[in-house]
Amino acid sequence: MSNSKIFLVGKEKGERLIPMRETTYPTEKEVQELLAQYWDLLPGDQIDPDSPRRWLLVSREVGVPGGQDEGGRWSLDHLFLDQDAIPTFVECKLAANPEVRRKVIAQMLEYAANGIAYWEMGKLIEAAKNDARKRNETLERAILRLIGKDDPAAVEQYWKDVEVNLRSGKVRLVFVTEEAPKELLRLVEFLNRKMVDVRLFIIEIKQFLREGQNSGEAQRALVSSRLRKNPLEGPKWIYPVSASH
Repeated sequence: MSNSKIFLVGKEKGERLIPMRETTYPTEKEVQELLAQYWDLLPGDQIDPDSPRRWLLVSREVGVPGGQDEGGRWSLDHLFLDQDAIPTFVECKLAANPEVRRKVIAQMLEYAANGIAYWEMGKLIEAAKNDARKRNETLERAILRLIGKDDPAAVEQYWKDVEVNLRSGKVRLVFVTEEAPKELLRLVEFLNRKMVDVRLFIIEIKQFLREGQNSGEAQRALVSSRLRKNPLEGPKWIYPVSASH
């Protein structure tokens, strides 16, 4: 944690800058809740600059079976879909959690392998309906807004595309943290070199709290960024996503 600062600029001329200091999250659950409420914290324009990704949350805590006709053996933090019906697996880990260094990779690959093999589309659709209901909207309306169409028939085709992408392993795996360790960066770099349809991303969501205020009441700013290659920044990079992802 760099403990860096950002500054709010006062509206009045001559007003002092208001410092906000980088602060870690108290729990991973807080990061999960932020993502469930604010989908744009997954920076779709950085994941695919040519065609920025838009999101639909299927559900939080999605059960992942370990076999045919089995209930959820594991629980994925979030399952999102984008406008091209590509399933996006999201796991949140704080830098202090030792699993963020190596275990999270094996965990995510296990979720993906079993979700691809055993998820039933009917159950995913029902989960998405329940989540939409919590937002006081219908799933059909949410999908049509996501894909930019008005034709209800497009919704059925969208779910067919989701199933095709899922069964063929055309998925996206996203690790969310406030600070990515070098071990995770190197593993993601290696896997992105070797895999074709599955693409991995690391998203850092940094939190800044206003200095001098209680943490529970302080003004807060969130800065979300995808780690990518920059030869001047050493190991902090990820290969760019392909056009279809």
